[in-house]
Amino acid sequence: MKRIICLILAVLMLVSAVACDLPSNNVEDASEGIIDDSTESVAADTSSTLDTTDTTDIVDTTDTVDTADTTESKNTNVIPPEKNDTVFKVGYARTVITPKLPITRKDKTVDSVNDDLYVTCVAVNDGENTALLYTIDMQNVSETFCNTIGVRVKVATKVPLENIFISATHTHSSFSYSSDEMWKADVAAKMANIAKEAIADLADAEIYTAVGHTPGMAFVRRYVNADGTYSSISPTENTIRCVADADDTLQVIRFVRADKKDVIMTNWQGHLAHAVNEYPEAISADLAYYVRTGVEEEDSDALIAYYAGASGNLNLNAPTATAKKYENYQAVGKALANKILEISNPQNMTKLEAGKINATSKTYNGEMKKDPADVVAAAQANKNKGTDSAADRYIISRNNGTTKAMKIGAISFGDLGFVSAPYEMFDSNGVQLRTASPFKMTFILTNAWGDLAYIPSYEAWTQYGGYELTATYFAEGVAEKLVDEFVRMLNEHKGIS
Repeated sequence: MKRIICLILAVLMLVSAVACDLPSNNVEDASEGIIDDSTESVAADTSSTLDTTDTTDIVDTTDTVDTADTTESKNTNVIPPEKNDTVFKVGYARTVITPKLPITRKDKTVDSVNDDLYVTCVAVNDGENTALLYTIDMQNVSETFCNTIGVRVKVATKVPLENIFISATHTHSSFSYSSDEMWKADVAAKMANIAKEAIADLADAEIYTAVGHTPGMAFVRRYVNADGTYSSISPTENTIRCVADADDTLQVIRFVRADKKDVIMTNWQGHLAHAVNEYPEAISADLAYYVRTGVEEEDSDALIAYYAGASGNLNLNAPTATAKKYENYQAVGKALANKILEISNPQNMTKLEAGKINATSKTYNGEMKKDPADVVAAAQANKNKGTDSAADRYIISRNNGTTKAMKIGAISFGDLGFVSAPYEMFDSNGVQLRTASPFKMTFILTNAWGDLAYIPSYEAWTQYGGYELTATYFAEGVAEKLVDEFVRMLNEHKGIS
Protein backbone atom coordinates (compact mmCIF):
# COMPACT_ATOMS: atom_id res chain seq x y z
CA MET A 1 0.00 0.00 0.00
CA LYS A 2 2.89 2.44 0.86
CA ARG A 3 4.44 1.84 -2.56
CA ILE A 4 1.12 2.69 -4.25
CA ILE A 5 0.71 5.88 -2.18
CA CYS A 6 4.30 6.97 -3.02
CA LEU A 7 3.73 6.33 -6.70
CA ILE A 8 0.55 8.43 -6.66
CA LEU A 9 2.35 11.29 -4.86
CA ALA A 10 5.22 11.24 -7.37
CA VAL A 11 2.79 11.47 -10.30
CA LEU A 12 0.96 14.38 -8.62
CA MET A 13 4.26 16.24 -8.09
CA LEU A 14 5.29 15.78 -11.72
CA VAL A 15 1.96 17.07 -12.96
CA SER A 16 2.22 20.08 -10.63
CA ALA A 17 5.72 20.95 -11.89
CA VAL A 18 4.61 20.88 -15.51
CA ALA A 19 1.57 23.00 -14.75
CA CYS A 20 3.71 25.63 -13.04
CA ASP A 21 6.12 25.81 -16.05
CA LEU A 22 9.29 25.71 -13.96
CA PRO A 23 12.03 28.16 -15.20
CA SER A 24 15.13 26.92 -16.97
CA ASN A 25 18.45 26.82 -15.14
CA ASN A 26 20.32 28.05 -18.22
CA VAL A 27 22.09 31.41 -17.64
CA GLU A 28 22.19 33.90 -20.50
CA ASP A 29 25.57 34.97 -21.82
CA ALA A 30 26.56 38.12 -19.94
CA SER A 31 27.42 39.88 -23.18
CA GLU A 32 23.97 39.37 -24.71
CA GLY A 33 22.05 42.52 -25.45
CA ILE A 34 25.04 44.87 -25.24
CA ILE A 35 25.68 45.27 -28.94
CA ASP A 36 23.39 47.33 -31.07
CA ASP A 37 21.86 45.19 -33.84
CA SER A 38 22.77 47.91 -36.32
CA THR A 39 26.50 47.07 -35.97
CA GLU A 40 26.64 43.45 -37.08
CA SER A 41 30.41 43.30 -37.53
CA VAL A 42 31.20 44.63 -34.06
CA ALA A 43 30.84 41.27 -32.27
CA ALA A 44 33.85 39.74 -34.01
CA ASP A 45 35.00 36.24 -33.08
CA THR A 46 38.56 36.94 -31.92
CA SER A 47 39.15 33.27 -31.28
CA SER A 48 40.04 32.99 -34.96
CA THR A 49 42.92 34.67 -36.76
CA LEU A 50 42.61 38.45 -36.51
CA ASP A 51 41.69 40.28 -39.67
CA THR A 52 44.35 42.91 -40.28
CA THR A 53 42.60 44.58 -43.20
CA ASP A 54 41.36 48.14 -43.07
CA THR A 55 38.19 48.19 -40.96
CA THR A 56 37.03 51.65 -41.93
CA ASP A 57 33.90 50.29 -43.58
CA ILE A 58 32.67 48.65 -40.36
CA VAL A 59 33.00 51.76 -38.22
CA ASP A 60 29.72 52.73 -36.63
CA THR A 61 29.50 56.48 -37.08
CA THR A 62 25.94 56.72 -35.82
CA ASP A 63 26.95 57.14 -32.15
CA THR A 64 25.92 60.56 -30.93
CA VAL A 65 28.46 61.89 -28.46
CA ASP A 66 27.19 64.39 -25.96
CA THR A 67 30.42 66.32 -25.46
CA ALA A 68 28.91 68.11 -22.48
CA ASP A 69 28.51 64.83 -20.58
CA THR A 70 31.79 64.45 -18.75
CA THR A 71 30.40 63.38 -15.36
CA GLU A 72 31.96 60.13 -14.23
CA SER A 73 29.31 57.77 -12.94
CA LYS A 74 30.40 55.04 -10.54
CA ASN A 75 27.01 53.28 -10.66
CA THR A 76 26.57 52.61 -14.36
CA ASN A 77 27.23 48.95 -15.17
CA VAL A 78 27.39 47.23 -18.51
CA ILE A 79 25.93 44.03 -17.01
CA PRO A 80 22.40 44.46 -15.56
CA PRO A 81 22.12 43.50 -11.87
CA GLU A 82 19.90 40.50 -12.62
CA LYS A 83 22.73 38.96 -14.68
CA ASN A 84 25.33 39.19 -11.92
CA ASP A 85 26.87 35.71 -11.78
CA THR A 86 30.07 36.81 -9.93
CA VAL A 87 32.16 34.99 -12.54
CA PHE A 88 35.22 36.87 -13.72
CA LYS A 89 35.31 37.39 -17.49
CA VAL A 90 37.84 38.74 -19.97
CA GLY A 91 37.39 39.87 -23.58
CA TYR A 92 39.77 41.04 -26.29
CA ALA A 93 39.59 43.04 -29.50
CA ARG A 94 42.15 44.64 -31.79
CA THR A 95 42.13 46.49 -35.09
CA VAL A 96 44.54 48.16 -37.50
CA ILE A 97 44.74 51.97 -37.29
CA THR A 98 47.42 52.55 -39.93
CA PRO A 99 46.33 55.77 -41.68
CA LYS A 100 45.71 56.13 -45.37
CA LEU A 101 48.86 57.47 -46.99
CA PRO A 102 50.38 59.89 -47.69
CA ILE A 103 50.10 61.74 -44.39
CA THR A 104 52.17 64.46 -42.71
CA ARG A 105 54.20 63.84 -39.56
CA LYS A 106 56.22 66.72 -38.10
CA ASP A 107 56.35 68.54 -41.45
CA LYS A 108 57.52 65.41 -43.29
CA THR A 109 55.47 63.38 -45.77
CA VAL A 110 54.99 59.77 -44.70
CA ASP A 111 54.26 57.47 -47.64
CA SER A 112 55.28 53.94 -46.58
CA VAL A 113 54.65 51.39 -43.82
CA ASN A 114 57.33 49.27 -42.17
CA ASP A 115 54.69 47.53 -40.04
CA ASP A 116 51.09 48.25 -39.14
CA LEU A 117 49.79 50.28 -36.21
CA TYR A 118 47.16 48.73 -33.94
CA VAL A 119 44.86 49.61 -31.09
CA THR A 120 44.00 46.83 -28.63
CA CYS A 121 41.31 46.71 -25.96
CA VAL A 122 41.18 44.22 -23.09
CA ALA A 123 37.82 44.15 -21.28
CA VAL A 124 37.44 42.70 -17.78
CA ASN A 125 34.12 42.09 -16.03
CA ASP A 126 33.29 40.93 -12.50
CA GLY A 127 29.60 40.24 -13.11
CA GLU A 128 28.60 43.82 -12.28
CA ASN A 129 31.34 46.18 -13.45
CA THR A 130 33.41 46.39 -16.62
CA ALA A 131 36.82 48.02 -17.15
CA LEU A 132 38.51 48.66 -20.50
CA LEU A 133 42.31 48.73 -20.82
CA TYR A 134 43.46 50.17 -24.16
CA THR A 135 46.95 50.21 -25.62
CA ILE A 136 47.48 52.14 -28.84
CA ASP A 137 50.47 52.41 -31.18
CA MET A 138 50.99 56.15 -30.85
CA GLN A 139 53.82 58.25 -29.46
CA ASN A 140 51.56 60.09 -27.03
CA VAL A 141 47.89 60.54 -26.25
CA SER A 142 46.78 63.87 -24.84
CA GLU A 143 44.19 64.25 -22.10
CA THR A 144 41.92 66.06 -24.58
CA PHE A 145 42.24 63.21 -27.09
CA CYS A 146 41.51 60.65 -24.37
CA ASN A 147 38.54 62.61 -23.03
CA THR A 148 37.00 62.74 -26.51
CA ILE A 149 37.46 59.00 -27.00
CA GLY A 150 36.51 58.20 -23.42
CA VAL A 151 33.17 59.98 -23.69
CA ARG A 152 32.45 58.24 -26.99
CA VAL A 153 33.29 54.83 -25.50
CA LYS A 154 31.20 55.61 -22.43
CA VAL A 155 28.19 56.45 -24.61
CA ALA A 156 28.70 53.30 -26.70
CA THR A 157 29.21 50.88 -23.78
CA LYS A 158 27.95 52.59 -20.58
CA VAL A 159 31.34 51.93 -18.99
CA PRO A 160 32.23 54.82 -16.61
CA LEU A 161 35.16 57.05 -17.55
CA GLU A 162 37.22 56.08 -14.52
CA ASN A 163 36.99 52.45 -15.70
CA ILE A 164 38.63 53.31 -19.05
CA PHE A 165 42.43 53.47 -19.37
CA ILE A 166 43.98 54.63 -22.66
CA SER A 167 47.76 54.32 -22.93
CA ALA A 168 50.28 54.72 -25.77
CA THR A 169 53.03 52.25 -26.60
CA HIS A 170 55.15 55.38 -27.23
CA THR A 171 56.46 54.47 -30.66
CA HIS A 172 58.06 57.59 -32.12
CA SER A 173 57.55 56.14 -35.60
CA SER A 174 53.79 56.57 -35.26
CA PHE A 175 52.05 59.83 -34.40
CA SER A 176 51.32 62.00 -31.39
CA TYR A 177 47.98 63.41 -30.28
CA SER A 178 48.45 66.37 -32.66
CA SER A 179 48.28 64.26 -35.80
CA ASP A 180 45.94 64.48 -38.77
CA GLU A 181 42.39 65.28 -37.62
CA MET A 182 40.67 62.89 -40.07
CA TRP A 183 42.91 60.05 -38.90
CA LYS A 184 42.18 60.83 -35.24
CA ALA A 185 38.44 60.76 -35.95
CA ASP A 186 38.83 57.37 -37.63
CA VAL A 187 40.83 56.09 -34.65
CA ALA A 188 38.20 57.32 -32.20
CA ALA A 189 35.43 55.51 -34.09
CA LYS A 190 37.45 52.30 -34.21
CA MET A 191 38.21 52.51 -30.49
CA ALA A 192 34.49 52.76 -29.71
CA ASN A 193 33.85 49.76 -31.93
CA ILE A 194 36.52 47.52 -30.43
CA ALA A 195 35.24 48.32 -26.94
CA LYS A 196 31.96 46.75 -28.05
CA GLU A 197 33.81 43.84 -29.62
CA ALA A 198 35.85 43.22 -26.46
CA ILE A 199 32.70 43.24 -24.33
CA ALA A 200 30.97 40.87 -26.76
CA ASP A 201 34.03 38.61 -26.48
CA LEU A 202 33.83 38.34 -22.66
CA ALA A 203 34.35 34.78 -21.45
CA ASP A 204 35.03 33.11 -18.11
CA ALA A 205 38.71 33.41 -17.24
CA GLU A 206 41.26 32.35 -14.66
CA ILE A 207 44.19 34.65 -13.83
CA TYR A 208 47.83 33.55 -13.97
CA THR A 209 50.90 35.77 -13.52
CA ALA A 210 54.66 35.52 -13.98
CA VAL A 211 57.67 37.81 -13.73
CA GLY A 212 60.76 37.55 -15.92
CA HIS A 213 63.90 39.60 -16.45
CA THR A 214 65.61 40.86 -19.60
CA PRO A 215 69.26 41.57 -18.68
CA GLY A 216 71.19 43.65 -21.17
CA MET A 217 68.16 44.77 -23.18
CA ALA A 218 67.90 48.27 -21.71
CA PHE A 219 70.25 50.70 -19.98
CA VAL A 220 70.01 53.97 -18.05
CA ARG A 221 71.07 56.55 -20.61
CA ARG A 222 73.63 58.38 -18.42
CA TYR A 223 77.29 57.45 -18.03
CA VAL A 224 79.82 57.83 -15.25
CA ASN A 225 83.22 59.04 -16.45
CA ALA A 226 86.61 58.26 -14.95
CA ASP A 227 86.98 61.84 -13.72
CA GLY A 228 83.69 61.65 -11.80
CA THR A 229 81.65 63.64 -14.30
CA TYR A 230 78.52 62.42 -16.07
CA SER A 231 77.85 62.09 -19.78
CA SER A 232 74.34 62.35 -21.17
CA ILE A 233 74.78 61.62 -24.87
CA SER A 234 77.04 58.65 -25.59
CA PRO A 235 79.93 56.81 -23.96
CA THR A 236 83.53 57.85 -24.67
CA GLU A 237 86.94 56.37 -23.94
CA ASN A 238 86.61 58.08 -20.54
CA THR A 239 83.36 56.23 -19.72
CA ILE A 240 83.38 53.71 -16.87
CA ARG A 241 79.76 52.53 -16.73
CA CYS A 242 76.12 53.53 -16.81
CA VAL A 243 74.97 55.44 -13.75
CA ALA A 244 72.80 52.49 -12.70
CA ASP A 245 71.43 49.19 -13.85
CA ALA A 246 68.12 49.45 -15.70
CA ASP A 247 64.98 47.89 -14.30
CA ASP A 248 64.69 44.82 -16.53
CA THR A 249 61.42 43.51 -15.10
CA LEU A 250 58.98 41.92 -17.54
CA GLN A 251 55.52 41.30 -16.06
CA VAL A 252 53.03 38.95 -17.69
CA ILE A 253 49.37 38.25 -16.97
CA ARG A 254 47.65 35.35 -18.72
CA PHE A 255 43.87 35.11 -18.62
CA VAL A 256 43.09 31.48 -19.38
CA ARG A 257 39.74 31.07 -21.14
CA ALA A 258 38.23 27.62 -21.67
CA ASP A 259 36.49 28.10 -25.00
CA LYS A 260 38.39 31.03 -26.52
CA LYS A 261 41.95 32.09 -26.98
CA ASP A 262 43.78 33.16 -23.84
CA VAL A 263 44.55 36.86 -23.33
CA ILE A 264 48.08 37.89 -22.39
CA MET A 265 48.95 41.35 -21.03
CA THR A 266 52.59 42.35 -20.69
CA ASN A 267 54.30 45.33 -19.08
CA TRP A 268 57.98 46.07 -19.83
CA GLN A 269 60.23 48.93 -18.78
CA GLY A 270 62.30 49.55 -21.94
CA HIS A 271 61.95 52.74 -23.97
CA LEU A 272 61.14 52.13 -27.63
CA ALA A 273 63.86 52.43 -30.27
CA HIS A 274 62.95 55.74 -31.92
CA ALA A 275 63.62 54.55 -35.48
CA VAL A 276 61.83 57.56 -36.97
CA ASN A 277 65.20 59.25 -37.63
CA GLU A 278 66.24 56.30 -39.79
CA TYR A 279 62.94 56.04 -41.67
CA PRO A 280 61.32 59.51 -41.48
CA GLU A 281 58.99 58.61 -44.35
CA ALA A 282 57.74 55.32 -42.84
CA ILE A 283 55.26 54.23 -40.18
CA SER A 284 56.08 51.64 -37.52
CA ALA A 285 54.69 50.30 -34.26
CA ASP A 286 58.30 49.69 -33.19
CA LEU A 287 59.08 46.65 -31.03
CA ALA A 288 55.42 46.25 -29.95
CA TYR A 289 54.60 44.87 -33.40
CA TYR A 290 57.23 42.14 -33.12
CA VAL A 291 56.15 41.27 -29.59
CA ARG A 292 52.63 40.66 -30.91
CA THR A 293 53.63 38.66 -33.97
CA GLY A 294 56.35 36.75 -32.14
CA VAL A 295 54.04 35.54 -29.37
CA GLU A 296 50.97 34.83 -31.47
CA GLU A 297 52.81 32.96 -34.23
CA GLU A 298 54.32 30.56 -31.67
CA ASP A 299 51.41 30.34 -29.22
CA SER A 300 48.30 29.83 -31.34
CA ASP A 301 46.13 29.83 -28.22
CA ALA A 302 46.99 33.40 -27.19
CA LEU A 303 46.22 37.02 -28.03
CA ILE A 304 48.54 39.66 -26.56
CA ALA A 305 48.44 43.31 -25.50
CA TYR A 306 51.69 45.24 -24.92
CA TYR A 307 51.68 48.07 -22.32
CA ALA A 308 54.67 50.42 -21.96
CA GLY A 309 56.06 50.60 -18.43
CA ALA A 310 58.31 53.01 -16.53
CA SER A 311 61.07 53.80 -19.02
CA GLY A 312 61.51 57.58 -19.11
CA ASN A 313 65.29 57.29 -18.60
CA LEU A 314 66.04 54.06 -20.47
CA ASN A 315 67.33 53.23 -23.93
CA LEU A 316 67.19 49.94 -25.78
CA ASN A 317 70.17 47.66 -26.01
CA ALA A 318 69.54 45.20 -28.83
CA PRO A 319 70.63 41.58 -28.23
CA THR A 320 72.57 41.73 -31.50
CA ALA A 321 73.14 45.42 -32.10
CA THR A 322 73.37 46.87 -35.60
CA ALA A 323 73.65 50.37 -36.96
CA LYS A 324 70.02 50.24 -38.09
CA LYS A 325 67.47 51.04 -35.40
CA TYR A 326 64.69 49.29 -37.31
CA GLU A 327 66.64 46.04 -37.11
CA ASN A 328 67.46 46.72 -33.46
CA TYR A 329 63.87 47.04 -32.38
CA GLN A 330 62.90 44.00 -34.42
CA ALA A 331 65.54 42.10 -32.44
CA VAL A 332 64.31 43.47 -29.11
CA GLY A 333 60.67 42.75 -29.96
CA LYS A 334 61.47 39.18 -30.94
CA ALA A 335 63.62 38.69 -27.82
CA LEU A 336 60.79 40.00 -25.63
CA ALA A 337 58.34 37.68 -27.39
CA ASN A 338 60.63 34.73 -26.68
CA LYS A 339 60.86 35.69 -23.01
CA ILE A 340 57.08 36.04 -22.77
CA LEU A 341 56.64 32.61 -24.37
CA GLU A 342 59.17 31.19 -21.92
CA ILE A 343 57.38 32.39 -18.79
CA SER A 344 53.71 32.37 -19.89
CA ASN A 345 52.97 28.66 -19.59
CA PRO A 346 50.12 28.48 -17.03
CA GLN A 347 51.67 25.37 -15.47
CA ASN A 348 54.66 27.47 -14.42
CA MET A 349 52.75 30.63 -13.48
CA THR A 350 51.13 31.74 -10.22
CA LYS A 351 47.36 31.57 -10.14
CA LEU A 352 45.63 34.59 -8.59
CA GLU A 353 42.06 34.90 -7.42
CA ALA A 354 39.81 37.32 -9.26
CA GLY A 355 37.61 39.82 -7.44
CA LYS A 356 35.51 42.91 -7.77
CA ILE A 357 36.69 45.69 -10.07
CA ASN A 358 37.59 48.95 -8.35
CA ALA A 359 38.39 52.11 -10.28
CA THR A 360 39.23 55.64 -9.23
CA SER A 361 40.60 58.68 -11.00
CA LYS A 362 41.53 62.13 -9.82
CA THR A 363 43.15 65.38 -10.86
CA TYR A 364 46.62 65.81 -9.39
CA ASN A 365 48.25 69.24 -9.33
CA GLY A 366 52.01 68.93 -9.63
CA GLU A 367 54.33 71.72 -8.62
CA MET A 368 55.96 73.28 -11.68
CA LYS A 369 59.67 73.95 -11.99
CA LYS A 370 60.71 77.59 -11.69
CA ASP A 371 63.64 78.82 -13.75
CA PRO A 372 65.81 81.85 -12.93
CA ALA A 373 64.55 85.15 -14.34
CA ASP A 374 67.43 85.44 -16.82
CA VAL A 375 66.71 81.95 -18.23
CA VAL A 376 63.04 82.83 -18.72
CA ALA A 377 63.96 86.17 -20.34
CA ALA A 378 66.36 84.47 -22.76
CA ALA A 379 63.73 81.91 -23.75
CA GLN A 380 61.18 84.67 -24.31
CA ALA A 381 63.68 86.62 -26.43
CA ASN A 382 64.29 83.54 -28.60
CA LYS A 383 60.56 83.12 -29.07
CA ASN A 384 60.20 86.77 -30.09
CA LYS A 385 62.95 86.28 -32.68
CA GLY A 386 61.33 83.09 -33.96
CA THR A 387 64.36 80.99 -33.05
CA ASP A 388 62.94 79.30 -29.96
CA SER A 389 63.73 75.65 -29.30
CA ALA A 390 61.67 72.97 -27.59
CA ALA A 391 63.55 73.76 -24.38
CA ASP A 392 62.56 77.44 -24.70
CA ARG A 393 58.91 76.48 -25.09
CA TYR A 394 59.06 74.34 -21.94
CA ILE A 395 60.71 77.16 -20.00
CA ILE A 396 58.07 79.70 -21.02
CA SER A 397 55.19 77.30 -20.41
CA ARG A 398 56.20 76.14 -16.96
CA ASN A 399 56.87 79.65 -15.68
CA ASN A 400 53.33 80.79 -16.48
CA GLY A 401 51.91 79.04 -13.43
CA THR A 402 52.68 77.42 -10.09
CA THR A 403 51.10 73.99 -10.68
CA LYS A 404 50.07 71.86 -13.63
CA ALA A 405 47.09 69.52 -13.51
CA MET A 406 47.09 65.93 -14.69
CA LYS A 407 44.63 63.05 -14.59
CA ILE A 408 45.83 59.91 -12.82
CA GLY A 409 43.94 56.70 -12.18
CA ALA A 410 43.95 53.26 -10.59
CA ILE A 411 42.06 50.09 -11.49
CA SER A 412 42.23 46.83 -9.56
CA PHE A 413 40.60 43.43 -9.39
CA GLY A 414 41.60 40.50 -7.25
CA ASP A 415 45.34 40.82 -6.63
CA LEU A 416 46.11 42.84 -9.75
CA GLY A 417 46.56 46.61 -9.75
CA PHE A 418 46.92 49.03 -12.67
CA VAL A 419 47.85 52.72 -12.60
CA SER A 420 47.70 55.23 -15.44
CA ALA A 421 50.56 57.74 -15.50
CA PRO A 422 50.23 60.58 -18.06
CA TYR A 423 54.00 60.94 -18.41
CA GLU A 424 57.25 59.01 -18.87
CA MET A 425 57.99 57.65 -15.41
CA PHE A 426 61.64 56.92 -14.56
CA ASP A 427 62.38 53.26 -13.90
CA SER A 428 63.55 53.84 -10.30
CA ASN A 429 60.15 55.38 -9.50
CA GLY A 430 58.50 52.39 -11.15
CA VAL A 431 60.41 50.06 -8.82
CA GLN A 432 59.36 52.17 -5.83
CA LEU A 433 55.72 52.03 -6.88
CA ARG A 434 55.59 48.30 -7.55
CA THR A 435 57.43 47.56 -4.29
CA ALA A 436 55.05 49.68 -2.19
CA SER A 437 51.88 48.51 -3.95
CA PRO A 438 49.61 46.26 -1.86
CA PHE A 439 48.86 44.11 -4.92
CA LYS A 440 50.82 41.00 -5.89
CA MET A 441 51.33 42.43 -9.38
CA THR A 442 51.03 46.07 -10.43
CA PHE A 443 51.10 47.26 -14.04
CA ILE A 444 52.31 50.81 -14.63
CA LEU A 445 50.75 52.19 -17.82
CA THR A 446 52.80 55.20 -18.89
CA ASN A 447 51.91 57.81 -21.52
CA ALA A 448 48.34 57.12 -20.40
CA TRP A 449 45.57 59.71 -20.53
CA GLY A 450 48.11 62.51 -21.02
CA ASP A 451 51.36 63.62 -22.64
CA LEU A 452 53.36 65.44 -19.98
CA ALA A 453 56.78 64.14 -21.08
CA TYR A 454 59.31 63.37 -18.33
CA ILE A 455 58.97 63.68 -14.58
CA PRO A 456 62.55 62.97 -13.44
CA SER A 457 63.44 60.97 -10.36
CA TYR A 458 65.29 62.21 -7.28
CA GLU A 459 68.52 60.62 -8.56
CA ALA A 460 68.33 62.56 -11.82
CA TRP A 461 67.87 65.85 -10.00
CA THR A 462 70.54 65.32 -7.36
CA GLN A 463 73.15 63.17 -9.11
CA TYR A 464 73.49 62.72 -12.83
CA GLY A 465 71.22 65.33 -14.46
CA GLY A 466 70.36 65.10 -18.14
CA TYR A 467 68.20 66.84 -20.72
CA GLU A 468 65.05 65.48 -19.04
CA LEU A 469 65.51 68.13 -16.33
CA THR A 470 65.10 70.81 -18.99
CA ALA A 471 62.33 68.99 -20.81
CA THR A 472 60.00 68.74 -17.83
CA TYR A 473 57.25 70.94 -16.52
CA PHE A 474 57.70 69.76 -12.95
CA ALA A 475 59.88 70.49 -9.95
CA GLU A 476 62.17 68.17 -8.05
CA GLY A 477 60.23 65.78 -5.81
CA VAL A 478 57.04 65.61 -7.89
CA ALA A 479 57.95 62.13 -9.20
CA GLU A 480 58.15 60.69 -5.67
CA LYS A 481 54.97 62.50 -4.57
CA LEU A 482 53.15 60.90 -7.50
CA VAL A 483 54.43 57.46 -6.44
CA ASP A 484 52.98 58.12 -2.98
CA GLU A 485 49.66 59.16 -4.52
CA PHE A 486 49.44 56.07 -6.72
CA VAL A 487 50.19 53.84 -3.71
CA ARG A 488 47.55 55.67 -1.66
CA MET A 489 44.94 55.03 -4.38
CA LEU A 490 45.88 51.34 -4.57
CA ASN A 491 45.82 51.02 -0.76
CA GLU A 492 42.32 52.51 -0.82
CA HIS A 493 41.22 49.75 -3.17
CA LYS A 494 42.58 47.22 -0.67
CA GLY A 495 40.87 48.92 2.25
CA ILE A 496 44.19 50.03 3.72
CA SER A 497 44.09 53.45 5.38
